Amino acid sequence: MRIPYMPRRTIANTTYTEITQEDREIIEAVLMKTAAVICEASNATSIEGKEAYKEFTKRTKELPAGRSGLNSVASMTGGILNNVVYGTQRDYTVKQLEAIEYITATVGHYVEEIPLLTFGPGLL
Repeated sequence: MRIPYMPRRTIANTTYTEITQEDREIIEAVLMKTAAVICEASNATSIEGKEAYKEFTKRTKELPAGRSGLNSVASMTGGILNNVVYGTQRDYTVKQLEAIEYITATVGHYVEEIPLLTFGPGLL
């Protein structure tokens, strides 16, 4: 699913995005489902489930680094939810949207319920 956004530059030299409320709700629902899938995978007993959990929790250079170093799919999912949904951050950054693309591709590889989200500049 492709979601359009309008980029907004800030004084802090970070590019934030303007996204419709409907698309924000889709992103948040997919991230919450992704977080649930990751948590459930932590109790996996099958080889495939254990492999998936290992993939979700390994640190990768494909995601933006955090304060304590490289992020994993799990830590980035939790961080985005914590900042945007439960914290004070109002809008997603372009880097966060790129991370969400990677997260949904990775988790969606193992669980077909997770749709691939892609983003690009476009009309809202």
